[in-house]
Order: sequence, then structure tokens, then C-alpha cells
Amino acid sequence: MIQLTKLDVSRSYLTNIRFISNLINLEELDLSENRLSNIVPIKQLTKLTSLLLKSSGNEEINVILDIDPLSGLTNLTTLNIESNRIQDISALQNLTKLNLNGNQNDQFQFQCSLRCVNSFYCYVKQYRELLSLQIYNTLTSLKILQPKQALYDI
Repeated sequence: MIQLTKLDVSRSYLTNIRFISNLINLEELDLSENRLSNIVPIKQLTKLTSLLLKSSGNEEINVILDIDPLSGLTNLTTLNIESNRIQDISALQNLTKLNLNGNQNDQFQFQCSLRCVNSFYCYVKQYRELLSLQIYNTLTSLKILQPKQALYDI
């Protein structure tokens, strides 16, 4: 199992993911719709390129607040943190695909430079503090749903 490169344990009712810290060859991991609040074991997965932590919006399903444990994952390019309660993504600098749709926090601190992101998806109405979004030439897919007037600068 140590050679495993892809793992999908979505909808598995997991509350603890300590078991993944030994799966050091993982490149793609889907932990969507579990019952997670602590993602610290993921920081051991330095080869990880894609991470899905999507929640269903149910308060018992993936209530993740902090993604700082992911800060050392320099190979991580795809991140789906849809419908969690994450406030800050500034620790992630190498993302090319990012989905923050449905994060239930209107105090979201949008500090990630998004220099590499080419696919970005969020629902602006939920981010009252998001007044501007700096877009770089790398962005090829931008899905920001209404209200557009919430953004003062794009």
C-alpha cells in the first residue's frame, strides 16, 4: 500500500485520517464528505498534487477551519475546499486549480496571490470582504457567480 498514488475515501464517514501519513507516494487524495476537522496528517504527503476536501454543507461533514498543514505541500496544484469554513488560504502558493465555493465564512481573508491559478471558482455573495481580485495572465477559467457588483476591482 505504500506505493499507492491515488486514494478516494470520500463519503467514508472518516473522523480521523492518521492512517494516510504513511502513504507518502500519494499524488491524488479525495477526502470529500467525511467527518473531518483535523487535516494535519496530510502534511506528510509531499508528493500530493490534488486534494479534494469538499464538504456537503452538513455541519457534521468536513468542518475544516485551518489549511495551514498544507503549507509545505509544494507539489499541490489542485485544491477543492468547497463548503468548509476556511478563512485563509495564504499558505498555498502553487495552486493552479482552486474551488472555494460555499465556504461558510464572510470574514474570509483572501490573501493568496493566485499567481499560478488558471482555474478559480467561488460564489462571491458569500465573501462580503472580497472587494478585489487580482488576476494574472495564467487564469484561463474564472467562475465567480453573482452578484458581480460585490467586486469593486477585478
